[in-house]
Amino acid sequence: MSRLEELWLSFNRLTFLPNEIGELSNLSHLYLEYNQIEFLPNQIGKLENLVHLVIGRNNLQTLPEEFYTLTGLIVLDISYAGPKLVIDPKICNFRLLETLYIDAGTLNFAPRCLEIRANSLTRFSIIIK
Repeated sequence: MSRLEELWLSFNRLTFLPNEIGELSNLSHLYLEYNQIEFLPNQIGKLENLVHLVIGRNNLQTLPEEFYTLTGLIVLDISYAGPKLVIDPKICNFRLLETLYIDAGTLNFAPRCLEIRANSLTRFSIIIK
C-alpha cells in the first residue's frame, strides 16, 4: 500500500480517517468529499507528496496543525468541509497552491492572504461553490 498514489474514499459515510493514512508516503491525490469526517488525523501531515486534496462536504470541526505542513498542495477543495471550520493563517504558506475550492461561509473566515494572492498572482484561483 505504500506505493499507492491515488486514493478515492468519497461517498462512503466515513466518520474518521485512520491514523495509518500517514503511512501512504507516495500518495499524491486524496479524495474524501461527501463523507461525515469530523477530524483529520495528525498523520495527514506525513503525506509529503500530496498535491491534490479534496475534503469538501464533510463535518470537519477543525484542521490539525499538521495539515498546514502540506505545503506542496496544488489543488485544495475545502468547500463545505464543515459548518464551523475556520482556516488558520498558516494556509498562506501553501506557496504552490494554484486552485482553492471554498464556500462563501468559510471564505468569510479565511485569512486575508488568500484574497491578496488571488488578486496578485496569475496562477492562483479561488473558486467559490
